[in-house]
Amino acid sequence: MRVCIGALNGLFVICARISVFFGSLQQWHEHIFCNIGSQQTFNMDGVALGLGAAGFVVQAFDAVVGCMDAIRNFREAGDKNATLNCMLSIEQYHLKLWGQNCELHHGKLSNHLTTPEAQAIALMILRNMLEIVAETEKLRMRYGMSFHVGDQNDSSTKMQKTIGIWTTAQTSQPIANFTPAIASETVEPGMELSPLGSVEEAKLYRKTIENGNASMNFMRKCRWMVHDSKRFEEMVKQLRDFNDSLDRLVSPRSQIRQGIRLDTEILQNTPDSDLAILERATAGTRPALSNAASTRARVSRLESQAPPRDELPPMAPLRRLEIALDQLDLRSHPSRESQIRTLAIYQPRNGEARDVLVELRKFDSGLTPFTRDATIKRATSLAHILSSPTHKDPTSTVRKLNCAGYFVTDEQVGYVFDLPEGVNTSKSPRSLLSLLYDHEVGEEEREDLDKPSLEERFALGKALCKCIYYLHVSELVHKSIRSDNILFFQGEGDRSDKLRLDEPYVTGFDHSRPDGPDDPTMTKTTSSPDERRYRHPEFQTSTSRRSTKIHDLYSLGLVLLEIAHWANLKSLVEGRTGEEMVSFIKDINGPLGELDHLMGSRYRELVERCIRSRFRVDVGVRGALQRVFLDEIIAEIMKCNV
Repeated sequence: MRVCIGALNGLFVICARISVFFGSLQQWHEHIFCNIGSQQTFNMDGVALGLGAAGFVVQAFDAVVGCMDAIRNFREAGDKNATLNCMLSIEQYHLKLWGQNCELHHGKLSNHLTTPEAQAIALMILRNMLEIVAETEKLRMRYGMSFHVGDQNDSSTKMQKTIGIWTTAQTSQPIANFTPAIASETVEPGMELSPLGSVEEAKLYRKTIENGNASMNFMRKCRWMVHDSKRFEEMVKQLRDFNDSLDRLVSPRSQIRQGIRLDTEILQNTPDSDLAILERATAGTRPALSNAASTRARVSRLESQAPPRDELPPMAPLRRLEIALDQLDLRSHPSRESQIRTLAIYQPRNGEARDVLVELRKFDSGLTPFTRDATIKRATSLAHILSSPTHKDPTSTVRKLNCAGYFVTDEQVGYVFDLPEGVNTSKSPRSLLSLLYDHEVGEEEREDLDKPSLEERFALGKALCKCIYYLHVSELVHKSIRSDNILFFQGEGDRSDKLRLDEPYVTGFDHSRPDGPDDPTMTKTTSSPDERRYRHPEFQTSTSRRSTKIHDLYSLGLVLLEIAHWANLKSLVEGRTGEEMVSFIKDINGPLGELDHLMGSRYRELVERCIRSRFRVDVGVRGALQRVFLDEIIAEIMKCNV
C-alpha cells in the first residue's frame, strides 16, 4: 500500500511540474506569436523573453530525446520494418547532435540560439516533434510492440510518464492545454500507468510488458503491414523534416560539419551485419552516408570472404564483373599525360551500349605467377568495392565513379567506369595534373589558361577533403592520391571549355585496399619518380610498409599545396626527390611558407598538419583519426572563404 501511495504521489508531483511547465509555456508561446498575423515579425520584450527561453528549450529538448530514446528500438516483423527502425534511430541521433552543437546538454543555449526569434522557432519545432513521438508510442501500444533496450523497466517507465502526462491519446487539443486526469481506482503495487492513462489500460499495458519479448501474432503483423506501417514511416519523415528545420537555425558551416559528423558516428557504430539496412534507410535522404555504408559493406564482405547472407541482398551475391575485350571499343589511345586512361564504348551482353572510362594498369615485368595471381585477386576485389551504387548526392560529397567491371590481359588489368550523368561524352576528362603541368602546353597557349580564382581553389580543396574523408569512413585507403588521379568532366551543355573545379572526381584506385590489419600493401609496384613524390616519406625508398590513412593525408596535403600555388609538385620542389624533397616541402621558407599570402594562415596550417602528419591521435582507437580529420581538416577548410 505504501508503495502504491508513493508511486501515486510521485506521479502527482510530476504531473504538477509538467502542468506548470506547459501552463507557463502556453503564456510564453502566446506572447511570442501574438503579432504573427500582422506585418510585424516579433514585437516583444526581448529581455523578458530571453529570461525563460533557455529553460523552456532545454526542457523541451530533453523531453523529445527521452521519448525517442524509449522507442528507438521499436522492433517490427519484416525487413522493411528494420529499415524504419534504423531511420528512427538516425533521427534520434540527429537531434542529439543538434543539441550538442547548441550546447543544450550543458543546460544552456549557444550563440546559435541567442535571439528570441531562434528560441521561439526552436521551441515550436520541439513541441511538434513531441506530438509526433507521442503518435509513434500509440502505434507501439496498439500492436503490442516490445522494447529492446538496455534497461527494460526504466525505459518503459520513462516513456509512460513522459507520453502519458504530456499528451492526450483520444483528443486533438494542443499538448500545452492538456491536463491529465488521474484515475481514482486502486493501482496495484508495481503497476505503471499506461500512455492512455486509465487503470484498466494499465493492466493491459502491464500484460504487454510481461510478454514484451514475444513477437506480434500473425493478425497484428498483417494489420501493421497493411495499415500503419506507412503511417509510422510518415512520422519518421516528419521527424527528419523537423530536424532539418532545427539545423537551419545554426550557421551553414556548422550544418555541414554536423551532417558529416552524424554520418561518421552512425557508420562507425553500425555493425557490419546491419550495413545493408543502413544503406537502404538512407538511400533517399543521406546519399553520402548510404554510399559509404555500401562501400564499407563490400569492404567487410571481401575481407571476411564470408558466404552470402540471404537477409542482406545488397551485399550478396557478388555479381560477376569481368568484362570481355570484345565488349569494349576504345575511342582513342590512353591519354598522353598518364598513358593509362581513355574513353570507350561498352556493350553489355544484355543491355544498351554506353560511354565509359577505362583505366589501364600494367603489370610489373618481374611479377612471379604468385604475385600476378595476387594482383588479379586485388583487382577483382577492388572492382567489387568500387561497384557499390553511387546514390545521387545533391551535396556532391562522394565523388568517385561507379565501376562497371574489369578485364585482364597478359600485360595489364583494366577497370571500366561509368561516366557521371550530364557530361560531354565526346570530350575526354581533364586531370588536375594536366591543368597544372607547365610542360603540358606551350607557354603561349598557357597564357590563355586563366589561373582559377581564390574562391574556385577553395571550393576544389573542400570537395577533395570531403571525398577522401568519406572514403576513409568507408574503411578504404586510397594510397594513390595524386593530381593525375583527380578528374574534371565538361558539362553536356557547356559551350566553353571551362571546367567546374568544384566537381572533381577521385580515380586511380589501382592500389587501394581495405583498411584492415591483415591486408598488407603490395610489396612491388611500378611507379615513376613523379608519382613517388606524392608518397609518404616512409615509402620514398620502400614499398613494403603497410599504407594507412595517415599516409593518404600526407598525399592530400601535397595536392592541396599544388592547388594553392596552381603549380604541379615537380615544379614546386624544383626537381628534388627522396629525402631532399621531403625536407624542402616541410620547410616553412619553401612553398609551404608562401601559403599565408596565397590562401591564408588557416589553409597553410591544415596543409602543414597533413604533410607533417601532425595529428594528436591514438591511431589504435577506432574512429579517433576520423574525428581528428573532421575537426582539424574538414572543419578548418570549411572556414576558408574569400
